[in-house]
Amino acid sequence: MCYKNNYIDKYVSEKSAELNVSNIIRNTKLDRCGAVTYIYKGKYNIVINSMLSEKEQLFGILHELSHIELGLIGKKYEKKASGSISEKIVNINLVRNNKNIISNNSMELYFWAIVSERELIKKIKFIGGEEHV
Repeated sequence: MCYKNNYIDKYVSEKSAELNVSNIIRNTKLDRCGAVTYIYKGKYNIVINSMLSEKEQLFGILHELSHIELGLIGKKYEKKASGSISEKIVNINLVRNNKNIISNNSMELYFWAIVSERELIKKIKFIGGEEHV
């Protein structure tokens, strides 16, 4: 993964393997969104906008892993507004299932998971603080 925090690297790698993710690709050409998942030869591939900060990239990866975990992936979930109910469910799942790497996991994060993804990204703190993500 290449995060400055080895624990986060290991966590994301293990979670990716568990969910059958073969690649996490950073790409500067992904300009309309932060991340996208596609299936190729029966395996998931996550593409992350490399122009985002490391924190935003980590959030994007965890968000896409949450989509996979919940089975909310495929054509009927593409091009949905970030305010859609499925996106809110994915963000709630992200907060709930990644407690080991979120240092400020509290009810406030669940609130932002429902109200605003942009605010959730601002409020969430990963272990080790911003400089370690």
